[in-house]
Amino acid sequence: MVLVTYSAVARYLFSSPVTGSQAWVGDYLAPAITFFALSAALRSRRHIGVTFLLTRMGPGVRLLSQTIAAVMIAGVFVAVAYQGMLRTQAAVATGQSHALLGVPLALTYAVVPLGCALLVLRSLLICAQWWTGDRSNIALSPAHEESPEVPSTGIHE
Repeated sequence: MVLVTYSAVARYLFSSPVTGSQAWVGDYLAPAITFFALSAALRSRRHIGVTFLLTRMGPGVRLLSQTIAAVMIAGVFVAVAYQGMLRTQAAVATGQSHALLGVPLALTYAVVPLGCALLVLRSLLICAQWWTGDRSNIALSPAHEESPEVPSTGIHE
């Protein structure tokens, strides 16, 4: 945010934008924010979810459906991590670098498998918690029901 704001101010007030600021943000920082935030969103249950069926399920069925969803999430992101790892290895092997910045592209590609690996690990750890008895982090558990202080958005957090 600081880099984008500074570049915009420099461009409009001084007619001198920061060279490469869009490349840094779009090619390096945005992927890092996105892929590292996925695990944090899953951990705190701050991702978008459709819960209209979950509200009609009993605790056992809810646990099973949430476990299936978590395992499916892990499976998808294992595949994404694998493809990201292949892309990173190719960038390292060929020595690819960013045309404008001269920074190795492997750095930006490596964010994908690392972020996905964190998400897979988090997903499996959450499943382990649920099945060992700690269900405080399961969707629609008493700890996650709407509280009177927080206005309902209609979207499960």
